[in-house]
Amino acid sequence: MYFYIGLILLTLSIIESLFKYEIGIKRILLIFSISLFFILVAFNTWSPDLDSYKLQYQNYDEQYVKYSVEPATLFIMKYANIFGFTFEQYQIFIAFIIFLLLYKSLVKYSPLPVFILSCFYIIPFFPNIVQVRSFLSYSILIYALRFLNNQKIKFWMLFLVAFFIHYSVLVFLPFIFLKRFPFYNSVKKNHYIILIGTLLLLLVPKSISEPVLIFINPKYLQNLKNSNTFLGTLTLFMPFYIINYFVLSFHERKYKFIEYKIDEKYKSYIPLLVQLIQYSNYTIIFQYFLRDTSRITYILYLATLIYLSIILFYGVSKKYNKKKVTFLRVTVLLWTILIFYVNFLMINLGEYFKIIERVFDSNSIFK
Repeated sequence: MYFYIGLILLTLSIIESLFKYEIGIKRILLIFSISLFFILVAFNTWSPDLDSYKLQYQNYDEQYVKYSVEPATLFIMKYANIFGFTFEQYQIFIAFIIFLLLYKSLVKYSPLPVFILSCFYIIPFFPNIVQVRSFLSYSILIYALRFLNNQKIKFWMLFLVAFFIHYSVLVFLPFIFLKRFPFYNSVKKNHYIILIGTLLLLLVPKSISEPVLIFINPKYLQNLKNSNTFLGTLTLFMPFYIINYFVLSFHERKYKFIEYKIDEKYKSYIPLLVQLIQYSNYTIIFQYFLRDTSRITYILYLATLIYLSIILFYGVSKKYNKKKVTFLRVTVLLWTILIFYVNFLMINLGEYFKIIERVFDSNSIFK
């Protein structure tokens, strides 16, 4: 089932590229594509954490649930129970919100949303299908980003909602401050800062790092069991860093040659996308202290895909070159598959894919 759906999305993305100026056809393709994602989340019947989520939903008023679940999530569960929703109906409701927001975001940010979904399906959709609370939180954050520069009150209201649905979204907060510094606009300077910061963390003694982690949250001490943990994280992160570095370098050197061709409604988001891609590279430093940062690294890959979709739509040079566009399109898809392989298959010789297949095969619609 996993491969069948991936093939369908790939086919739809190719059709989208053939009818890229036909708005009506593109919307139909997008609705069909996003409906597949909705079905996969709404009608999922097994995942490693699903039984735990179900117990939390059914026992939302128990004290242990109140301590372990974020307040906004608890609020949604409470009123879903009051309205008589079963856990299965609750899943459908949450999935509807997630993909309504994702649909609105993709239409706003990109001229090739189905292409983005075809890559998103490979990564990071799998982590999100089994971590629905964080998926909902990040879908709100993605939607909220359009208001970051012009409607700050609306952005911060949505950010707080996302935060109180899943606390891990707090990892995004340093971005708001980092992007204000002049050095943040230089690819080379950021590259050196990240390199030096990473090397320093590899050399920092546990006598210094442990008190910091205890201050933040004692449970994060498990991340320091041995120095190989962070080295392993670096390996998983490198494919993201490489493609991000390519995109940032392209933007710094060549974007100016095609900027005049890009529609204003997409061009207005380019600076924000570049800043988000840059921040994605910084998350490697945070992962030394907090492994949950990997979730925002996955989600920020969307910013990379959105930027690339705009470049693919308008061409990679002054004159639209179909061969260059096709080559870039295939390269992005293959690189996304590589990221998936490195993060989920390489470290356990493919054993983890059995879990992925079981999640997809358990869907009550596709059984």
